[in-house]
Amino acid sequence: MINIVFEGSTGVGKTTMIKKLKDKYSKSYKVGFTNDIDKSSPLYNVINDMFKENVLVTSHQDFNTTLSETLIQGADYLYLREKLYSENNDINFFDRNYASIYAYQKVLLKKAHINNLEEFMNHFFKCLTNDEKKIDLLVFFNKDMNKSLKISEQRDHRKYTIEEKNTLKEFNKELIDFIRYHNSDYKLLVIDDKDSYEQAYNKIVQKIDEIIVDSGKNEDDKWYELYKIDIEEFKCPDDYFIYKLKYKKKFVKTIQKYALNKKVLEAGCGTGLMAGYLQKIGLDVTALDLSKKVLDYAKEIALSSKVITPCKYEVGNILHLKYRPQTFDVAYSNGVLEHFNDEEIIQTLKEQMKIAKYVVFGIPSTYFNLNEKMLGNERSLTKKEWYNLIKKAGGIVVEHYSFHYYKFYRRLFEVKKWFKPKAFWLFVITNDIIKEERR
Repeated sequence: MINIVFEGSTGVGKTTMIKKLKDKYSKSYKVGFTNDIDKSSPLYNVINDMFKENVLVTSHQDFNTTLSETLIQGADYLYLREKLYSENNDINFFDRNYASIYAYQKVLLKKAHINNLEEFMNHFFKCLTNDEKKIDLLVFFNKDMNKSLKISEQRDHRKYTIEEKNTLKEFNKELIDFIRYHNSDYKLLVIDDKDSYEQAYNKIVQKIDEIIVDSGKNEDDKWYELYKIDIEEFKCPDDYFIYKLKYKKKFVKTIQKYALNKKVLEAGCGTGLMAGYLQKIGLDVTALDLSKKVLDYAKEIALSSKVITPCKYEVGNILHLKYRPQTFDVAYSNGVLEHFNDEEIIQTLKEQMKIAKYVVFGIPSTYFNLNEKMLGNERSLTKKEWYNLIKKAGGIVVEHYSFHYYKFYRRLFEVKKWFKPKAFWLFVITNDIIKEERR
């Protein structure tokens, strides 16, 4: 079962696109479809009456956006979701899912000045996502809101008030923030104003076809092929290593600074570039990854390299580390944690702080836009959000660095990003016990 979700504001063309895609894939697969207003739901008449009374985007005093109405929207979604899953389709298309319901209702409840809103929304989110199946792709139509609202008005033969327009724009901002924060739960494809209808259609078809092919592969093969393709873009692996190492100088110096006894662990090493380089410059490195096939590949390319050298390669799960306490000076990862959700990040940080004196990790900042995701499922958390996760894991930030992605001359053309943070963040953390020992 492959689940594809389409999100975006009103008037961006989601439903039209889904119908075309449904026609295409129905020729070869059993395809299911549902949207946020479906007559098959036992709550359809209730929700339809709510919309007739008010289009659910205003904050007039006579409009009662209550908690119960929010729960009705949630119950309607869960009914339609389970109905679709019960059909055992090969492909399911969702015209909106819990992301829209959560984001839209949160805006409306803010306007209604509901007490304990955050607590309520946290419980509401758990209900919406309970027993949720894997989302294979979320297609987000990030279109110009003013154009989208005009299209919506023409389509529905109505005129939005200024207040309604402002509320819909707030919806869209909340939805973007929701997608940004939860991006580890799905692959993301962004369709923007630069994409024509045909270009958007072709992009989506390409992604769906990739997912269909990947569904027949195991996780080892997927990661192996991904890393292999990345390296094979260069003439030889060493060219790839030299290129990548240019952007990792600060990372290397930081690990050297804290690895006093030279024992370090890379938690999620992939092709082992950093591990192999640190081993070559004198550290005692253990490279850990979940995939044996990827580790075998890492060892193979390290043996033939002049830039890096082989280290210890071990299969393991960074969420459940098997090493004794304080085995390493440093446990580190680079470009790993942004692919995990909150609970997983907290878990692996706790695990790493048990087996190492310091934990060093690098992640992308909020510098990158939604459509700049390399693999599609990288989260872009704020500095405050990372500090909050570190605190929940029982960690203390020892040092924090920011560094650029491009050189200065290249950044001159990134005018829209001049006021954004630098592209990457590097954290060095420890825990309370070790902090007291250092004193």
